[in-house]
This record gives sequence, structure tokens and C-alpha cells, in this order.
Amino acid sequence: LGDYDFNDTAVDYSIKTISNANNEVVGLDFDYEVTADGASFVNGFAFELPGISPNSVLQISGQVLTNTVFELASNGTEMEQTNVVIPLFDDHSALLGQPGKVSVSFSIPIPEGQLGGGPFKPFLVVDGDRETEIHLVGNTPTSLGNSRPSVAGSNVDADGNYATAEGLPWAINITEEFTVLQEKITIDEGYLFFRAWAISGGKNRKDWYKPNLGY
Repeated sequence: LGDYDFNDTAVDYSIKTISNANNEVVGLDFDYEVTADGASFVNGFAFELPGISPNSVLQISGQVLTNTVFELASNGTEMEQTNVVIPLFDDHSALLGQPGKVSVSFSIPIPEGQLGGGPFKPFLVVDGDRETEIHLVGNTPTSLGNSRPSVAGSNVDADGNYATAEGLPWAINITEEFTVLQEKITIDEGYLFFRAWAISGGKNRKDWYKPNLGY
């Protein structure tokens, strides 16, 4: 839990699929901007495409990888992965406020239904430790991730679902604009119905992040 302010690494992003005349996906564009850097850690950010082989990718361009966190194959995908893993960057602190774009082209067109819809599986790699991944609730780690991640020694995800025993998530994905909290302000202090939403498994207070009166 720590300070639980959700500003350690915040990223605005959009994903555009590029299709051919047969409605098969031939490319992806990831536009992004790091909007908060509240962590003392240097975190990386990537996407996994479940069910898609790394051999399906022709090339990836635009990645900002200045450390040795991700080991890439010649086509830009991460090596030793069962599914396609697309690292966008490995140091969020160096990119604060700088728009970026990563483009992916596929060597074989992919049926739209096989690829599925966004956001696919976004995840963080914590402080250069490749095994320590933080995913959205209920997702599983990649082939290189630890199924029982631990951050800073004290935060251990014992059941591997990226949520606390109470149901509070380790990461969130919001489809609209989101105002990041000030440092050390817990998210349920800034957004009064976050906890009700999280503990209900996302069933209640689905609009918890909106600037409504009393929220």
C-alpha cells in the first residue's frame, strides 16, 4: 500500500489499430505521455498482446530504452516471451511531460477478433527488476514476471492477482481524463468513492473518478 497515491508512474495513452481492406490488423500505434513521476523508483512500461506470437511482428519503432531492463529481439519484441511484449520505455522519470509514439507493424495480418480490444495488457516493470511486474487486477504476469511480486520488500502480492486482500488494486486503467493526486495523498482521500468501487470488484460507484459534486 505505501502512500497509495497512484502518482508513482502515471501514463496517458491511446492505442490506434491499423487495418487492411479485410479488417485484419496490420499495425498498432501507441501514443503516450508520462504525466506523473512520484516514485523514487525508475519504472518501465510495456504492453503484452495475449495469444499473439512474437514472430507475428515485423518491426517496432519509437521505443525509448536507455537501460538494460528489456532484452529485445531484432523485430523489437522482448525476447523469451510466449506472447508479444512491446516495451515502450524503461525510465519513466526521463520522459515526464514528453509525448512519445511507438509503432508496431505485423508481418502477418491478424484477424481483429484474435487480437481483441485494447488496452490489451499494460504493465509496469519496477525499478529495473525485470521479474517485478505490476498489472491490472486479475491479469497474469508475462513469461518473465514473478507470479508473487514483491515491491520494496513489504508489499507482497501473496495470491498474485495484483490487489490487496481487501480488493484494493495495485494499478488502475481509466478511459477518461484523470487528475493525479498530490504526493502522499491516498487515493481514497482525493476520490471519496474509490474504496467503495474497488472493494465491490468494480460493481459500485463506477464513476468514482469523475469530478461530480461530493466526489
